[in-house]
Amino acid sequence: MAKIINFKSKEQKLAEWFKESFNFCKEQGCKTLLIAGKTADGEFVTGYFRMDLCEKQEAVGHLQADIMSGYMDDFLQKNIGKYIEFVEE
Repeated sequence: MAKIINFKSKEQKLAEWFKESFNFCKEQGCKTLLIAGKTADGEFVTGYFRMDLCEKQEAVGHLQADIMSGYMDDFLQKNIGKYIEFVEE
């Protein structure tokens, strides 16, 4: 199982974020890499470095897990009071 590492930085400029993210991947010894981005007119562009079909599919699974993890974190942060009240009753 892989560890989910988020590079969240809405305040950073793209070049700064990309450099930080790329350097982290380099330090971790990443052997493959994928890039995906949404253009100003709504299209997605993707690029893969040394990823075969199976590795691309594996990446999809990790992206889905990352999305759900972020969703659950946000959901719990917004609703934790309700659950604490329910448990304390």
